[in-house]
Amino acid sequence: MIVAWSHSSVKSDWVLEEAMYAKSNNILVPLLLDKVHPPFGFSLIQAADLTAWNNDAANPYFRECIEGSELNTCTAGVSAFA
Repeated sequence: MIVAWSHSSVKSDWVLEEAMYAKSNNILVPLLLDKVHPPFGFSLIQAADLTAWNNDAANPYFRECIEGSELNTCTAGVSAFA
């Protein structure tokens, strides 16, 4: 399950609930759409950094994430918060 962290999503109870479900079922594929720190409990999980993405579906980082989501992996521009 792809969870896209953005300025809005980090404040959303619904997104947090979905992310917790995905994490507990080992199906979480986190992406960063904005330069934000993921909520508590998710900051140590590496997330693909798509902050420079320009909504181009042909972007290699975006393509890698879409294709990697089928395998629950996405290493495009990986960013870790510690």
